[in-house]
Amino acid sequence: MRKWIAVSLAAGFLAISPSALVAQSSTNSTTNSGQTTTTKPDAAKKAEQHRQIMAILGITKADLKGLTPEERAAKIKTATDNKIAELEKKQAAGTLTEKEQSDLALLKKSQHHGHAKAKTDS
Repeated sequence: MRKWIAVSLAAGFLAISPSALVAQSSTNSTTNSGQTTTTKPDAAKKAEQHRQIMAILGITKADLKGLTPEERAAKIKTATDNKIAELEKKQAAGTLTEKEQSDLALLKKSQHHGHAKAKTDS
């Protein structure tokens, strides 16, 4: 009985160990195609930037809840276009604050990123 338990535990450890080693070795490593894997700090940075954009647009999680991914994208795109137009009007009038100027730059960057992504999907 003891021998069976020892063999079972050893088999379990052997089954788990290779996947754990692979997971550790793939973090921050270069793949065969030359691309590096996404690290947690990059994901956290993107999430923080997404939160900033949503705050600028005035969109909350509750606003997006229950919408399909296409509806969410459309709502965010519409809000982004409207906010950019509003900030550009202020910029033309010369009443744009420093914060609004940085908000405009961030929104334009995210807007261009979304367009480039949409073009590559087709």
